[in-house]
Amino acid sequence: MKQQRQRGNTQKGKRGEDAAARFLSDNGFALIARNYKTHAGEIDIIAKDACGVIVFIEVKARFNENFGRPCESVGAVKQRRIKNAALAYLFAVGAPCGECRFDIIEIDLRDLSAEHIINAF
Repeated sequence: MKQQRQRGNTQKGKRGEDAAARFLSDNGFALIARNYKTHAGEIDIIAKDACGVIVFIEVKARFNENFGRPCESVGAVKQRRIKNAALAYLFAVGAPCGECRFDIIEIDLRDLSAEHIINAF
């Protein structure tokens, strides 16, 4: 039972990330990486915006808001993990730390619509 739930969550997450990647590409972002893993954590999507700013994106996908907005599930602990993973990425590629930001994309899995929260944290 638990394995089925995890498989369902993985499929839901992949569907949400695919929709977020399409949304970003359609809106002028250049995708750099998806599911970037470091010792510090994982970043769903890394992209560059039209101005060349590196954007670290957390994707949250939901069928409804029964438990609140998806972005509300990105608390302080999750934010710290993403920031640490972003620092590891910047160090690994030799990029300056100054020009980057952290966004959240909420995906409604009923119609795959996206809500882009810029500078979410």
